[in-house]
Amino acid sequence: MSKRIRAISLCCVTVLCCLALIVGGTYALFSDSVNVVNHLQSGELKVQLWRDELSSTLLSDQGLLTSVQDNVAKEFTKATNDNIFGLSDEVKVVPGCEFGAKFSLKNNGDVAICFYLEFVLQGEANKLAEQLQLTLKTDTNTQTVMLGNLGEKYLWGNASSPLGNVLLDGVGTFTVQLKFVDDDEVNNEAQGQQLTVDMIVHAVQLTWQN
Repeated sequence: MSKRIRAISLCCVTVLCCLALIVGGTYALFSDSVNVVNHLQSGELKVQLWRDELSSTLLSDQGLLTSVQDNVAKEFTKATNDNIFGLSDEVKVVPGCEFGAKFSLKNNGDVAICFYLEFVLQGEANKLAEQLQLTLKTDTNTQTVMLGNLGEKYLWGNASSPLGNVLLDGVGTFTVQLKFVDDDEVNNEAQGQQLTVDMIVHAVQLTWQN
């Protein structure tokens, strides 16, 4: 084989090698992908508090004790100054007065909840507080305390030991009763006194850990 033929053959081999490298490099750059878009929406803890029933024993226009029943539901979901027993500043309480309010806590959110109550006594306890008996009831629990023994605040249940659990679209119920105990020793000392007690309903997300 002449030198000229060998040179041409070598050039051909060199070109073939370059083509092989180009094809191989292009194949290695082939790619594909899948784009997954994740949409996240946070849930809501949303409850409604309703007073379903109200029963009262209070003074009539003639100054006598009389019983009154009100089964018209009233919503207490938002913060309000409305008295849970329907009392106004014009209504006076005396020994023998009793009040009972039945509440329902409706779960309208996206998570199961548990609930408990907190009562906050505004100002210092007085003789009126010492005669007011607070009774709290659920389907499985009843507890009675005197308002004069509440101190600054009183918890009925807590997040780790709640009064009840309410699943999605469920309803939890509880009743608050207040009685002016007739105690001859302090009746007169309570005359003309005032008292303010706030009720706070706490709803907490219920998890498998509760």
